[in-house]
Amino acid sequence: MSNSSIIQVRNLYKTYRAGDVDVHALQGANLDVAKGEFVSIVGASGSGKSTLFNILGALTPPTSGTVRIDGKDLKDLSNAERTKLRRNTVGFVFQKYNLLPTLTTEDNIRIVQFIGDGTTQFTPEFQEILNILGIADRMKYKPRALSGGQQQRVAIARALVNQPAILLADEPTGNLDSQNSKAVLGLLADLNRRLGQTILMITHDQEAASYAGRSIHMRDGQILGSDPFCRCLMCVDGVPPFVRRRSSRLPGWFPRLAGSGRITGLPCPTPKSASPRGLGGVGRVGGCWPTNRPELLLGNVAWKILAISAGAAICWQGRGRPSTKQS
Repeated sequence: MSNSSIIQVRNLYKTYRAGDVDVHALQGANLDVAKGEFVSIVGASGSGKSTLFNILGALTPPTSGTVRIDGKDLKDLSNAERTKLRRNTVGFVFQKYNLLPTLTTEDNIRIVQFIGDGTTQFTPEFQEILNILGIADRMKYKPRALSGGQQQRVAIARALVNQPAILLADEPTGNLDSQNSKAVLGLLADLNRRLGQTILMITHDQEAASYAGRSIHMRDGQILGSDPFCRCLMCVDGVPPFVRRRSSRLPGWFPRLAGSGRITGLPCPTPKSASPRGLGGVGRVGGCWPTNRPELLLGNVAWKILAISAGAAICWQGRGRPSTKQS
């Protein structure tokens, strides 16, 4: 296992028996996730996303193949050791919040903490997480008094209270409206950026996937690869300097991008202290646009050529580097 990989999957197969039919949910999947990465796995229903999620969380065993989580080979673990891994190494966030309705926010979190390490006192580090999630003032509220977005934030806090090495999120915005979805996804990206939390998120929504640093595509039980092949253009507030949606600084004829303004891409590697001017501007996790799909940014042929040239030049100069690694 690579020194930087916290998740490593090799030649993974999973076959279910449904009546008289064998269902091949995973067919030779391979995956590496580095410590501190925020990775989204994108695919349609039946692509094998949830099966992979369950195996990585030690909820179900694979038919064959190797899975290593934080240095531990899952096939070598006993049932008790698998339980310990789920309790302390992996945190889970599901589409349904799964909060206990008779308990307050504080008690929903503390009960998981007590199961994990026997304590019920929040650490200063966890208090910071509560502040980031914006629920520090909602500790005495029961789920019925919270919005859907707030309940999912509580679920995220509950998943992180035992300081897991990995956060697994299965369609975390599936039950939320667009506004709350963006808020929750932005918080996940913020946790990844500020705290270095490793996050693996499963989604069928391409816009949700764009908040991650890397998107992996699945189809028919196989991992097809990552998007994009090149690091994004140097950005200002997460957007390339020559395309800033709804920016009053741009002339009226400047091309705009319709819709959400977010396209799947890797985060800009530039430091936060970089100058916000020109191509050396500040990059923000989850907000960058990839150079390998400039046709999505600009509408006509002339602008496409300009974007392709600019993107290629930036990558050539080493500001963004093509990725040859296959997941």
